[in-house]
Amino acid sequence: MDESEVHRELELKGLQPYYNRIVEQLASLDQKAQAMIGLEGLLLALMAVFSSSIPNNQPARAAVWASMVVLLASALCSLLVMRIRYGTTIIARSKTVEEGMLEYRNWRDHKLKLHRAALTLLAAGLFGLVIVLSIVLL
Repeated sequence: MDESEVHRELELKGLQPYYNRIVEQLASLDQKAQAMIGLEGLLLALMAVFSSSIPNNQPARAAVWASMVVLLASALCSLLVMRIRYGTTIIARSKTVEEGMLEYRNWRDHKLKLHRAALTLLAAGLFGLVIVLSIVLL
């Protein structure tokens, strides 16, 4: 099927509202990922500033590096969430519109898993930042 025919096929089979809902959900994930990248960058900058204040304390330096790696991993997951694949292309390459919708839903679910991983890693990075700040300020 040609990509330009996808919306017509979705309309004929009554799947257009379902397709639109997936598009909305993907847009929401993309917006959240963009906000998270900004937060992750800010946290990495804070870590870099405070890392120069840490005395020659190996456990403290290890905590800084571990937290920075976790925050970088979170940023990578957020960037992968923002990766684009157009739904009309996914559906057009499938054998049927129904199979294409299933693949498109799987793509959304994959991005959701990456988003959850990014949130978990961000939480771990925040915890690491608290540890580093505690070491520096106490």
